Amino acid sequence: MSVQDELNPPYAEDARITVSLLNPLAEVRERRPCPLRISTIRDGVDVCAPYGLQLPIEIIVTGPRGEPDFTRVVHRRRVPRSFTFTAKSAGRHMIVVREAAHNRWFGSLSVDVIGDRTQDPSP
Repeated sequence: MSVQDELNPPYAEDARITVSLLNPLAEVRERRPCPLRISTIRDGVDVCAPYGLQLPIEIIVTGPRGEPDFTRVVHRRRVPRSFTFTAKSAGRHMIVVREAAHNRWFGSLSVDVIGDRTQDPSP
């Protein structure tokens, strides 16, 4: 194996992490917690084997308004298998889970958040 293959293996930056809604039929609404699941199992096989996900794991949530909707959490002690996010506004949100230091694998999910029509829109 060449040094280049060891420094940048062909599987680097593969989308091997699956991020999904805990309840796929639930509506995602602003200001309400939304539980999500993180998995590396596909068809009964761990696609991140033999070592699994390596710490630190970074979770980034971005919303349609940019800076006010941006959230970043870094897990340094244990690999999360689920997490909850609360959207601050309606619109499409992008959720990215990735290995922060190793930069081998990531996963993402795009969620359309339903707004509350009874409230005045913020300026």
